[in-house]
Amino acid sequence: MDPFKILGVDQTASKEEIQRAYRRQAQKHHPDLGGDNWAFQQVQEAYDAITNQPATTPPSAHSGQPPATTTQQDSPQAKSKTAQSERHWWQLFVGHLPLEKETMLFIVVNCLDIFLTHKLINAGAVEANPIAKWVLDLWNFNGMIAFKLSIVASVCVIAQVIALKRIRTARALLIAGIVLVGMVVFYSMWLYVKHF
Repeated sequence: MDPFKILGVDQTASKEEIQRAYRRQAQKHHPDLGGDNWAFQQVQEAYDAITNQPATTPPSAHSGQPPATTTQQDSPQAKSKTAQSERHWWQLFVGHLPLEKETMLFIVVNCLDIFLTHKLINAGAVEANPIAKWVLDLWNFNGMIAFKLSIVASVCVIAQVIALKRIRTARALLIAGIVLVGMVVFYSMWLYVKHF
């Protein structure tokens, strides 16, 4: 990603405009203020990429023009773009993931659902979800666990990929999943307490 886009400023922005945009974005995404750690980290890296350009770089570097002694590929802005895109790619495999808390809560709620489903089925209940029942009949409970965990893993990966471009959409997806599965967990708990 372009660091100027992350901060929401033009490449011709003055140092003061860049600082104001950085403060605004940092306050918006700061984890202590309810923001997302990953988005805050992206704002930090964008600001560092813009402000840590070599002191010998002429002011025209902010307008997208490389210095006369370097090629377009060697310019700090081109290197910054490459580093940002590499960080986005590897973000899914190393370092901090976007929406770690929401993802962890989504996984925990789904594990509770699997646990309570196991308790209910062992107590004599019948699986109400037709797809899960079909998987249960076909592959027993171990197959159903694999089926449910594959769905959980798919939702987590999809949310992480969406978060690279639209963090609010990814957060909404995970929160919707937490709420829906949470309702199933509470219903399962109620059934277990009432009938078994």
